[in-house]
Amino acid sequence: GLVDNARANERTEFDLLLLLGIVERERDDQQRSLDTLGEAAALMPDGDLHGRARLEIGTTLALTGLVGLAIDEFTAAAHLCADPDDRARAWRGRAAARQELGLNDAALDDYARAAQEATDPDERARGHLTRAMMLSSLDRRADALAAIDDAADAAHDPAVLRQVLVQRGALRSATGDLDGAIADLELGRQLATQVGDSDLAARVAVDLGAIHAAIGQEDEAITLFLDGASETTDYHVTYTAQMHLGSIYVSRREPLRALAAFDRAAAAAQDDREARARAFLAHAGAAQRF
Repeated sequence: GLVDNARANERTEFDLLLLLGIVERERDDQQRSLDTLGEAAALMPDGDLHGRARLEIGTTLALTGLVGLAIDEFTAAAHLCADPDDRARAWRGRAAARQELGLNDAALDDYARAAQEATDPDERARGHLTRAMMLSSLDRRADALAAIDDAADAAHDPAVLRQVLVQRGALRSATGDLDGAIADLELGRQLATQVGDSDLAARVAVDLGAIHAAIGQEDEAITLFLDGASETTDYHVTYTAQMHLGSIYVSRREPLRALAAFDRAAAAAQDDREARARAFLAHAGAAQRF
């Protein structure tokens, strides 16, 4: 395309260079990506098109670990791009780079800007969800819940809504709102089952089981753990479900079931040596106790 165009049309030349730079990045040839995107930026030295090139340069730089330089490019792009979704990408890219540098408050502000700029409601929801998860990691749980409520309000795509509900359920559980957590997780599990996402349904079943076990509803917890272990191909979920089952059977003084559950957990752990060690240790403890 570049040969055929032979610089006859600057806009065509720019579009081809921009796309080629993106493709080189996807091929993991970051230097060629930067060289090509730099040509695109030089061809259109100002305005929206220059901003779009700077946005892609920032994305490539971030992938190479040059987050300081990436921040400069994202900042320029955020102020030059005319399309609000491009600006949202720029703010989001700068937020991730700032977060990597430990600039948490600045990163949170950028994530908020990205969510405000996005025209797609589901993209806004993902932005609020990302911000919520970051706030949660900083132990700012009230702020995290507010952000995740914004995500739930914005989400239109059922897949996004499922993700938001599951994350909000986990966050509510961590804050002690167990009734709210159960409501969110049950709805999330129902939605996952409806679309055949068995791995998500299983993971949520195990999370629900942990809540029921914590409040002494052991029969409900056992049913959920058994369902979770049988519905998934994810060994992490199976391992977690079996470890929980073993603990409940120990507390109920059912040694054979407890030992069998810990054996299944060890088998599910596969090559995860630490997980297998924990299962063997739990098995040994149950054997010693009984």
